[in-house]
Amino acid sequence: MANTMSFKAKLRSHSAPKQRPETGVNSNRRVSLNELMESRSSLSGVRMQKSCSQVQEAINFKNAVMGKLDRSCDTARELERQSLERRL
Repeated sequence: MANTMSFKAKLRSHSAPKQRPETGVNSNRRVSLNELMESRSSLSGVRMQKSCSQVQEAINFKNAVMGKLDRSCDTARELERQSLERRL
């Protein structure tokens, strides 16, 4: 009976749960409101710079794709027009 899967599961359920390690020396230290706001403002500035550059990259990519689509549509329209003229 000691080799069955249910027996092994029962043994696991009776063992102590794994404990998470401490995240730092001052893990219980309370942060003042000023410290919290300073850290948030410095981080948001970094995020804002990164997000602005990502937005600019996305806009540049969109413009490039739209330009290619426009040229492709123009070419298709021209080919369709030529085909219609040949039929007449």
